[in-house]
Amino acid sequence: MTLLRPLRRPRSADEQVLRRTALRIGSQIAAAVVITVVGLAAVAVVLVLQNQHRADDVLMNTAITRVDVSDPPAGTWVVVRRDGGSQITTPGRAPSAIRTPISFVRRATTNAITP
Repeated sequence: MTLLRPLRRPRSADEQVLRRTALRIGSQIAAAVVITVVGLAAVAVVLVLQNQHRADDVLMNTAITRVDVSDPPAGTWVVVRRDGGSQITTPGRAPSAIRTPISFVRRATTNAITP
């Protein structure tokens, strides 16, 4: 038993041009959608990162301006070193990076971190 393929009628030149044009338009629309989605995702990531950095800055500025060692903002630990070498730390268990000697000191006048 032999299987016969259905006969296709030959396409005219107009049908071929129309088919190629439809495929081209479809691929251009797909490319435009992909570019739009990737662009919007990139904008969303940039905005989220900027907002996180801004929130971190506000939290640090709040902790620095209030300098209340006994009640710092949530998620922060405050260490105040005085000229005589004494140090006051936030009560509770601070991360090990704070319990060890601090290698960076924030200068109140310049807000610059120096080693």
